Amino acid sequence: MSLARLSLILIVIAVACRPAAGQSPGDTVLAKWGDISEEPSVTGKEVAELNWGDTLRVVRRKKVADDEIYLRVSRNGKEGWLSKDLVMSSEQRQEYKQALSTPGRLKTTRRGAMRKAPFSFGDRIATLVKGDTVRVELTENGYVYAEHSGEKGWVSEDLLMREEEVRKYRRKLRAQRRQARKQIQYIKTLREQGYTTLLTRQTFRKGSVDGVSVGLGVRNISQTKTVKYLRITWKLFNSVGEPTTGQNSESSTVETKIVGPIKPGEAGYTEFENAWYSSVGTCAEVRGIVVEHIDGSTTTYIDDLGKITQKAEKVRLIGDCSYEAQQERKN
Repeated sequence: MSLARLSLILIVIAVACRPAAGQSPGDTVLAKWGDISEEPSVTGKEVAELNWGDTLRVVRRKKVADDEIYLRVSRNGKEGWLSKDLVMSSEQRQEYKQALSTPGRLKTTRRGAMRKAPFSFGDRIATLVKGDTVRVELTENGYVYAEHSGEKGWVSEDLLMREEEVRKYRRKLRAQRRQARKQIQYIKTLREQGYTTLLTRQTFRKGSVDGVSVGLGVRNISQTKTVKYLRITWKLFNSVGEPTTGQNSESSTVETKIVGPIKPGEAGYTEFENAWYSSVGTCAEVRGIVVEHIDGSTTTYIDDLGKITQKAEKVRLIGDCSYEAQQERKN
C-alpha cells in the first residue's frame, strides 16, 4: 500500500470517527443520507426523505443507548428523528470532500444500481449499465456519491473503474488478444511442421532433506495423435552454473517419464519428487524429450527444444542455468 493511500485512509477514519460539531439545539447541520422518522429508531415511520447536504436545524438530542444518540431535526416545516451519525457540520463536509473526493470520471464495469443511501439495501434511484460514465463527488462506506445523466446517488465502488484504468485495461486486453492470436498461429505452424508437443510450464522445488523436485507441463497440439509416453531428460546445476550430482546419484542427469494418454488438445502437468538429493543444486534444465504416440510413432526433441518452449513459462533449456542467467533471475 502506498504512503499516499495509507494517509488517505487515516484521514477518512479520523473524519468519520470524530463526533460531529454543532449538534446542540438550535445548531444547523447537514445531512449525509437517510430519512427523518417519527421515532428515534431505525424502524420509525418515515417523515421526510433526505439527500446529501440537506440543511437541518437541531431541535434536541436524545440518547437511546450507550453509544447511540438521535437528533430531533427540522427541515421545511417538518420535524423528525435522525441518528447523529447521519449528519455533519459544514466544516466536516468540506473535510469529507477534501479527504474522500475521487476526482475525475469513472466507468461502470457491469450493470448496477444508483441508490439513495450507501448501502446495498438503499432505495434504487436509477439503473446503470456497463460502460456508463459517472462523475464522482466523494466516497463513503464503500460507495461513491456520483452524478449520472442528471441523477445523483450512491454507487458501489465494486461497479466502477477510473476512465484511465479502463483505457489501460483495454490496452492490456488488446495486447493479450494479439498475443493469443500469435500463439494460435505459432501452434498452427508447429503442427504443420510435424510437431505434436508444446511445453507450457516448468517448476523447480527444494524440499526437506535437500530433495530436488522438478515438474513439467505439456500440451498435445496434434489434431490426430494421442501421446502415450513422454521421457524427459533433466540436468542439475549449482549456483555458479556448473553441473552437479546428487547424493543419490553419480550423474547430474536423470530421466523422468510422463504416462498418458494425452489426447489431441489436452494438457497436463506432472511433478517428479526428489529427482535428486542435493544441497547445492539450484537449477535444472530440460535437455531432451522423447514422445511416444499410441500409433507407435516416436518424436525426439533435442536441438529443437527451443521451438516447442518458445511461449512456455520459465522452462529452462541449455544455458538457462548458467551463472549469469541465475543471477539475472534473482535480480
